[in-house]
Amino acid sequence: MNAKYILIVEHDLTFGQSLSTLIEEEGYTTSHVRSAIAAMESLQLNRPDALLINANLPSMSGFAFTQWVRLEAGFRDIPIALMIPADNDIVRLKADGVGATVVLPLPFDLPELNYAISELWKGVRP
Repeated sequence: MNAKYILIVEHDLTFGQSLSTLIEEEGYTTSHVRSAIAAMESLQLNRPDALLINANLPSMSGFAFTQWVRLEAGFRDIPIALMIPADNDIVRLKADGVGATVVLPLPFDLPELNYAISELWKGVRP
């Protein structure tokens, strides 16, 4: 059986590489891009099983990119974990409003990351 492929969209190179390593240690395959624009290009080349997106991306925010994914017919069913900068109701509502499958407040620890990823496979938002 092939490992599920997660595309990580994280502007910080070191954090993105760390996420890749941690997720791969759990048996997934990953790739890491540093912007929403690079993620759009990557989606065209290799459709991931899930996306892990930082809400605070430069140029196009993770919120806007999540909304774009949800509006694209070929990608709208991809589960999305959106990393948000604060765990408060307003930010959670915004993440939910753009179509995040799972919300992952920053900072988080490894068990929280693993839990968020496991939640991605429980179903995709319509």
